[in-house]
Amino acid sequence: MAIEIRGGGLAGCALGWRLWERGIPFFMTGEARQGASWVSAGLVNPIAGRSLNLTSDNRTAIQEAKAFFHQVEERVGRRIWHECPVLRFFANEAERQKFERRKEAFGDWLEEVLDESGYPGMGDAGAALIAGGGWLDVRAYLQASWAFFAQQNQAPGAGESRLVIHCGGSRDLTTGVLATLESRPAKGEILTVEVPGWGESRILNRGGWVVPLGNDRFRVGSTYSWDHLDEEPTEEGRSELLTLLRQFTSLPCSIVEHVAAVRPIVRRSEPVWGRLGEDGDTYFFNGLGSKGCTFGPRAAGDLVDQLEKDKIFPLKSS
Repeated sequence: MAIEIRGGGLAGCALGWRLWERGIPFFMTGEARQGASWVSAGLVNPIAGRSLNLTSDNRTAIQEAKAFFHQVEERVGRRIWHECPVLRFFANEAERQKFERRKEAFGDWLEEVLDESGYPGMGDAGAALIAGGGWLDVRAYLQASWAFFAQQNQAPGAGESRLVIHCGGSRDLTTGVLATLESRPAKGEILTVEVPGWGESRILNRGGWVVPLGNDRFRVGSTYSWDHLDEEPTEEGRSELLTLLRQFTSLPCSIVEHVAAVRPIVRRSEPVWGRLGEDGDTYFFNGLGSKGCTFGPRAAGDLVDQLEKDKIFPLKSS
């Protein structure tokens, strides 16, 4: 039996690599150049969100993800992972105090708590310099993965049975095979800008993020909208992201790219997978949301574990 992966974004490619590692034949259908994965910033931030939680599970997932991407780099002969510290600005003194109370749990992820962030526009509560972060060059990863898998030539022969795994992201959630699953897809917009002479080499995080790409280019994001689930960039989104950028620098900038997509969000951006229906050879892998680079590799491995054990639970409609 051949496995067909329908969808070639972060979910589909992570699943493809996990199958390849086990020597399980598969082939991919769909496109790499579509959906939220293609426009994703690929951000991995160890201490994210207002809760400031860094659980042992999150720590392990990040370590596994980075090891996974380094392995892919070796296989495809191309750099895709970029280690980069995160400078997280405290919104106010209360948030700083909350952070201080929890810093023992952060261990070696926390490099330093700064009284002066170096960015006056961020207020006087200071910032934390966080190690272990970085960004995945998602487009390079998707393109290299598709090219590698195509060389394997594992398409099924005539009449051969197949097991289908749907990895279609928000399209599966809104109009596809997972339309009955309770979900909350969100549109996001991202800018790529060029800011000559800035020189910032850290990921900046507060109310959004700025990611240094090198060669004076930066990625700025991201907006959230639950009302208009299309992939069209808007003037409102552009203005919001430029305002975010201007909190950090007043240097002249030019817009290189403005993109939009719909994130596949289920529950709390937690990956979901299972069998469609009580029986049959159709499965799904979805819900990576904005954390696909962090949790996608592990979830894909868990799915393959269950496929091999044949203990996938049926999907129940909401």
